[in-house]
Amino acid sequence: MTPASVAIIVLNWNNYSETIECLNSLERITYPRYEIILVDNGSTDRSEEILRERFPRLTILQTGKNLGFSGGNNLGIRSALEKEHSYILLLNNDTLVEPEFLNSMVQQAEGDPAIGLVGPRILYNDKRGIVWFAGGSLPWWRAGGFHDGFGADDNVRWRTVHDTEFLTGCALLIRREVFYRVGFLDEDFFLYCEDVDYCYRVKKADYRLLFDGRSTIYHRVSNTTGGMMSSISLRYTFRNRLLFAKKNLSLLQYVVALGYVSATVASKCCLWVLFGHLADAKAIAAGLCDYWASRVGKIEELA
Repeated sequence: MTPASVAIIVLNWNNYSETIECLNSLERITYPRYEIILVDNGSTDRSEEILRERFPRLTILQTGKNLGFSGGNNLGIRSALEKEHSYILLLNNDTLVEPEFLNSMVQQAEGDPAIGLVGPRILYNDKRGIVWFAGGSLPWWRAGGFHDGFGADDNVRWRTVHDTEFLTGCALLIRREVFYRVGFLDEDFFLYCEDVDYCYRVKKADYRLLFDGRSTIYHRVSNTTGGMMSSISLRYTFRNRLLFAKKNLSLLQYVVALGYVSATVASKCCLWVLFGHLADAKAIAAGLCDYWASRVGKIEELA
Protein backbone atom coordinates (compact mmCIF):
# COMPACT_ATOMS: atom_id res chain seq x y z
CA MET A 1 0.00 0.00 0.00
CA THR A 2 1.34 3.40 -1.03
CA PRO A 3 1.95 5.69 1.97
CA ALA A 4 -0.06 8.89 2.15
CA SER A 5 1.78 11.92 0.81
CA VAL A 6 2.61 14.76 3.20
CA ALA A 7 3.54 18.37 2.44
CA ILE A 8 5.69 19.84 5.21
CA ILE A 9 5.33 23.61 5.24
CA VAL A 10 8.11 25.58 6.93
CA LEU A 11 7.67 29.35 7.23
CA ASN A 12 10.73 31.60 7.35
CA TRP A 13 10.91 35.27 8.24
CA ASN A 14 14.35 36.83 8.70
CA ASN A 15 15.67 33.73 10.44
CA TYR A 16 17.49 31.63 7.87
CA SER A 17 20.03 30.19 10.32
CA GLU A 18 17.39 28.38 12.38
CA THR A 19 15.47 27.44 9.24
CA ILE A 20 18.61 25.72 7.93
CA GLU A 21 18.86 23.67 11.15
CA CYS A 22 15.19 22.72 10.91
CA LEU A 23 15.57 21.65 7.27
CA ASN A 24 18.69 19.67 8.10
CA SER A 25 16.74 17.72 10.72
CA LEU A 26 13.94 17.10 8.22
CA GLU A 27 16.45 15.61 5.78
CA ARG A 28 16.94 12.76 8.27
CA ILE A 29 13.31 11.72 8.68
CA THR A 30 12.34 8.18 7.72
CA TYR A 31 8.82 8.79 6.41
CA PRO A 32 8.94 7.65 2.76
CA ARG A 33 6.65 10.10 0.95
CA TYR A 34 6.82 13.81 1.64
CA GLU A 35 7.66 17.18 0.12
CA ILE A 36 9.05 20.18 1.96
CA ILE A 37 7.56 23.52 0.93
CA LEU A 38 9.50 26.46 2.30
CA VAL A 39 7.63 29.77 2.38
CA ASP A 40 9.72 32.90 2.80
CA ASN A 41 7.52 35.56 4.39
CA GLY A 42 9.01 38.64 2.75
CA SER A 43 12.37 38.43 4.55
CA THR A 44 14.79 41.35 4.28
CA ASP A 45 17.94 39.52 5.42
CA ARG A 46 18.73 37.67 2.15
CA SER A 47 16.98 34.56 3.51
CA GLU A 48 15.54 33.46 0.18
CA GLU A 49 18.88 33.80 -1.61
CA ILE A 50 20.77 31.96 1.13
CA LEU A 51 18.20 29.16 1.42
CA ARG A 52 18.00 28.65 -2.36
CA GLU A 53 21.78 28.34 -2.47
CA ARG A 54 21.86 25.93 0.48
CA PHE A 55 18.89 23.80 -0.70
CA PRO A 56 18.79 24.08 -4.52
CA ARG A 57 16.14 21.37 -5.01
CA LEU A 58 13.78 22.65 -2.36
CA THR A 59 10.38 24.11 -3.30
CA ILE A 60 10.57 27.75 -2.14
CA LEU A 61 7.66 30.18 -2.34
CA GLN A 62 8.01 33.93 -1.81
CA THR A 63 5.14 35.95 -0.36
CA GLY A 64 6.61 39.32 -1.31
CA LYS A 65 5.77 40.81 2.10
CA ASN A 66 5.24 39.64 5.67
CA LEU A 67 1.80 37.96 5.68
CA GLY A 68 2.10 36.73 9.25
CA PHE A 69 1.85 33.12 10.40
CA SER A 70 -1.61 32.62 8.90
CA GLY A 71 -1.02 34.27 5.54
CA GLY A 72 2.39 32.74 4.94
CA ASN A 73 1.21 29.24 5.80
CA ASN A 74 -1.94 29.66 3.71
CA LEU A 75 0.23 30.27 0.64
CA GLY A 76 2.03 26.99 1.29
CA ILE A 77 -1.23 25.16 2.02
CA ARG A 78 -2.73 26.22 -1.32
CA SER A 79 0.35 24.96 -3.13
CA ALA A 80 0.19 21.63 -1.26
CA LEU A 81 -3.50 21.17 -2.11
CA GLU A 82 -2.84 21.87 -5.78
CA LYS A 83 -0.25 19.08 -5.68
CA GLU A 84 -2.87 16.78 -4.11
CA HIS A 85 -0.97 15.89 -0.97
CA SER A 86 -3.06 13.87 1.48
CA TYR A 87 -1.82 15.73 4.56
CA ILE A 88 -0.29 19.11 5.27
CA LEU A 89 2.09 19.52 8.20
CA LEU A 90 2.65 23.03 9.51
CA LEU A 91 6.04 23.12 11.22
CA ASN A 92 7.74 26.06 12.92
CA ASN A 93 11.19 26.83 11.59
CA ASP A 94 12.57 27.00 15.14
CA THR A 95 12.02 23.27 15.68
CA LEU A 96 14.11 20.14 15.31
CA VAL A 97 12.47 16.77 14.68
CA GLU A 98 13.18 13.16 15.53
CA PRO A 99 13.64 10.98 12.42
CA GLU A 100 10.51 8.92 13.17
CA PHE A 101 8.24 11.80 14.22
CA LEU A 102 6.06 11.84 11.11
CA ASN A 103 5.53 8.07 10.84
CA SER A 104 3.44 7.79 13.98
CA MET A 105 1.38 10.92 13.30
CA VAL A 106 0.35 9.76 9.81
CA GLN A 107 -0.34 6.25 11.11
CA GLN A 108 -2.74 7.69 13.69
CA ALA A 109 -4.51 9.88 11.14
CA GLU A 110 -4.85 7.03 8.67
CA GLY A 111 -6.56 4.92 11.33
CA ASP A 112 -9.70 7.06 11.43
CA PRO A 113 -11.01 9.49 8.76
CA ALA A 114 -12.71 11.44 11.57
CA ILE A 115 -9.27 12.59 12.78
CA GLY A 116 -8.76 16.06 11.33
CA LEU A 117 -5.66 17.21 13.22
CA VAL A 118 -2.73 15.45 14.87
CA GLY A 119 0.01 17.04 16.98
CA PRO A 120 3.24 15.64 18.48
CA ARG A 121 4.79 15.85 21.93
CA ILE A 122 6.98 18.96 21.99
CA LEU A 123 9.96 19.36 24.31
CA TYR A 124 12.14 22.39 24.91
CA ASN A 125 15.19 22.20 22.67
CA ASP A 126 17.56 23.56 25.30
CA LYS A 127 16.01 21.41 28.07
CA ARG A 128 15.11 18.20 26.34
CA GLY A 129 13.78 16.57 29.47
CA ILE A 130 11.13 19.28 29.91
CA VAL A 131 7.72 19.34 28.22
CA TRP A 132 6.53 22.38 26.26
CA PHE A 133 3.35 20.80 24.85
CA ALA A 134 1.53 17.51 25.46
CA GLY A 135 -1.98 18.19 24.23
CA GLY A 136 -4.12 21.05 25.44
CA SER A 137 -7.38 22.53 26.58
CA LEU A 138 -9.49 25.27 25.06
CA PRO A 139 -11.76 26.76 27.76
CA TRP A 140 -14.04 29.15 25.87
CA TRP A 141 -14.36 31.50 28.86
CA ARG A 142 -10.59 32.11 28.79
CA ALA A 143 -10.63 32.58 24.99
CA GLY A 144 -7.35 30.77 24.54
CA GLY A 145 -5.58 27.46 24.15
CA PHE A 146 -3.52 26.12 27.06
CA HIS A 147 -0.75 23.51 27.11
CA ASP A 148 -0.96 20.26 29.06
CA GLY A 149 2.31 19.22 30.67
CA PHE A 150 3.87 22.67 30.32
CA GLY A 151 7.16 22.74 32.26
CA ALA A 152 6.79 19.16 33.53
CA ASP A 153 9.50 16.50 33.43
CA ASP A 154 9.17 14.36 30.33
CA ASN A 155 8.06 10.82 31.24
CA VAL A 156 5.68 8.06 30.13
CA ARG A 157 2.67 10.08 31.27
CA TRP A 158 3.13 12.39 28.27
CA ARG A 159 3.78 9.65 25.70
CA THR A 160 0.21 8.48 25.26
CA VAL A 161 -2.15 8.98 22.30
CA HIS A 162 -5.46 10.63 23.08
CA ASP A 163 -8.10 13.10 21.93
CA THR A 164 -7.56 16.70 22.93
CA GLU A 165 -9.25 20.09 22.61
CA PHE A 166 -6.26 22.08 21.41
CA LEU A 167 -3.16 21.47 19.28
CA THR A 168 -0.48 24.08 18.76
CA GLY A 169 0.35 25.45 15.32
CA CYS A 170 4.02 24.86 16.12
CA ALA A 171 3.60 21.37 14.60
CA LEU A 172 0.19 20.49 13.21
CA LEU A 173 -0.69 17.67 10.81
CA ILE A 174 -3.92 18.46 8.92
CA ARG A 175 -5.99 16.14 6.73
CA ARG A 176 -6.50 17.74 3.30
CA GLU A 177 -10.30 17.35 3.45
CA VAL A 178 -10.37 19.64 6.49
CA PHE A 179 -9.48 22.65 4.35
CA TYR A 180 -12.46 22.04 2.06
CA ARG A 181 -14.88 21.78 5.01
CA VAL A 182 -13.39 24.28 7.44
CA GLY A 183 -11.32 26.62 5.27
CA PHE A 184 -7.87 28.09 5.78
CA LEU A 185 -6.18 29.82 8.70
CA ASP A 186 -7.84 33.15 9.48
CA GLU A 187 -5.46 35.90 8.37
CA ASP A 188 -7.10 38.50 10.62
CA PHE A 189 -5.14 36.97 13.51
CA PHE A 190 -1.83 37.49 11.66
CA LEU A 191 0.21 36.12 14.57
CA TYR A 192 -0.83 34.08 17.65
CA CYS A 193 -4.17 32.41 18.45
CA GLU A 194 -4.80 31.43 14.83
CA ASP A 195 -4.23 27.85 15.97
CA VAL A 196 -6.79 28.31 18.77
CA ASP A 197 -9.31 29.55 16.22
CA TYR A 198 -8.53 26.73 13.79
CA CYS A 199 -8.79 23.97 16.41
CA TYR A 200 -12.12 25.37 17.57
CA ARG A 201 -13.46 25.44 14.00
CA VAL A 202 -12.21 21.93 13.19
CA LYS A 203 -13.71 20.52 16.39
CA LYS A 204 -17.00 22.27 15.59
CA ALA A 205 -16.99 20.52 12.20
CA ASP A 206 -17.02 17.19 14.11
CA TYR A 207 -13.43 16.18 13.45
CA ARG A 208 -11.29 14.62 16.16
CA LEU A 209 -8.12 16.35 17.39
CA LEU A 210 -5.46 13.83 18.40
CA PHE A 211 -2.35 14.26 20.51
CA ASP A 212 0.36 11.74 19.59
CA GLY A 213 2.82 11.51 22.47
CA ARG A 214 4.87 8.90 20.60
CA SER A 215 5.95 11.55 18.09
CA THR A 216 8.64 13.92 19.36
CA ILE A 217 10.03 17.28 18.26
CA TYR A 218 12.02 20.02 19.98
CA HIS A 219 11.18 23.71 20.07
CA ARG A 220 13.34 26.78 20.64
CA VAL A 221 10.18 28.71 21.62
CA SER A 222 9.32 32.07 20.04
CA ASN A 223 12.77 33.05 18.81
CA THR A 224 11.28 34.92 15.85
CA THR A 225 9.28 37.33 18.00
CA GLY A 226 11.74 37.66 20.86
CA GLY A 227 10.24 35.24 23.37
CA MET A 228 6.93 34.36 24.96
CA MET A 229 6.87 37.62 26.97
CA SER A 230 8.00 40.00 24.22
CA SER A 231 5.96 43.12 23.55
CA ILE A 232 4.97 41.78 20.13
CA SER A 233 3.68 38.46 21.48
CA LEU A 234 1.82 40.09 24.37
CA ARG A 235 0.12 42.62 22.13
CA TYR A 236 -1.01 40.12 19.51
CA THR A 237 -2.03 37.49 22.04
CA PHE A 238 -4.34 39.68 24.07
CA ARG A 239 -5.88 41.28 21.00
CA ASN A 240 -6.42 37.93 19.34
CA ARG A 241 -7.99 36.25 22.36
CA LEU A 242 -10.76 38.83 22.17
CA LEU A 243 -10.93 38.46 18.39
CA PHE A 244 -11.39 34.71 18.83
CA ALA A 245 -14.20 35.26 21.36
CA LYS A 246 -16.04 37.73 19.14
CA LYS A 247 -15.76 35.48 16.11
CA ASN A 248 -16.68 32.12 17.63
CA LEU A 249 -18.72 32.47 20.82
CA SER A 250 -22.37 33.13 21.53
CA LEU A 251 -23.28 36.56 22.90
CA LEU A 252 -23.44 35.30 26.49
CA GLN A 253 -20.17 33.39 26.16
CA TYR A 254 -18.55 36.42 24.54
CA VAL A 255 -19.56 38.66 27.45
CA VAL A 256 -18.09 36.19 29.94
CA ALA A 257 -14.85 35.82 27.96
CA LEU A 258 -14.60 39.58 27.48
CA GLY A 259 -14.91 40.10 31.22
CA TYR A 260 -12.31 37.42 32.02
CA VAL A 261 -9.73 38.67 29.50
CA SER A 262 -10.30 42.33 30.40
CA ALA A 263 -9.87 41.53 34.11
CA THR A 264 -6.68 39.63 33.28
CA VAL A 265 -5.37 42.62 31.33
CA ALA A 266 -6.19 45.02 34.16
CA SER A 267 -4.58 42.86 36.86
CA LYS A 268 -1.44 42.20 34.81
CA CYS A 269 -1.07 45.87 33.91
CA CYS A 270 -1.31 46.87 37.58
CA LEU A 271 1.24 44.27 38.65
CA TRP A 272 3.70 45.07 35.87
CA VAL A 273 3.46 48.80 36.49
CA LEU A 274 4.01 48.15 40.21
CA PHE A 275 7.12 46.07 39.50
CA GLY A 276 8.44 48.38 36.80
CA HIS A 277 7.63 46.26 33.73
CA LEU A 278 6.18 49.20 31.85
CA ALA A 279 6.80 47.78 28.36
CA ASP A 280 4.76 44.66 29.17
CA ALA A 281 1.91 46.70 30.59
CA LYS A 282 1.97 48.97 27.54
CA ALA A 283 1.92 45.96 25.20
CA ILE A 284 -1.15 44.22 26.62
CA ALA A 285 -3.00 47.53 27.00
CA ALA A 286 -2.20 48.22 23.34
CA GLY A 287 -3.59 44.80 22.42
CA LEU A 288 -6.86 45.64 24.13
CA CYS A 289 -6.99 49.00 22.34
CA ASP A 290 -6.27 47.30 19.01
CA TYR A 291 -9.25 45.05 19.52
CA TRP A 292 -11.65 47.85 20.41
CA ALA A 293 -10.38 49.88 17.45
CA SER A 294 -11.11 46.84 15.23
CA ARG A 295 -7.51 46.64 14.07
CA VAL A 296 -7.04 43.16 12.60
CA GLY A 297 -4.26 41.59 10.57
CA LYS A 298 -0.83 43.14 11.05
CA ILE A 299 -0.50 45.87 13.65
CA GLU A 300 2.36 48.30 14.10
CA GLU A 301 5.05 47.28 16.53
CA LEU A 302 5.34 49.20 19.77
CA ALA A 303 7.63 52.22 19.66
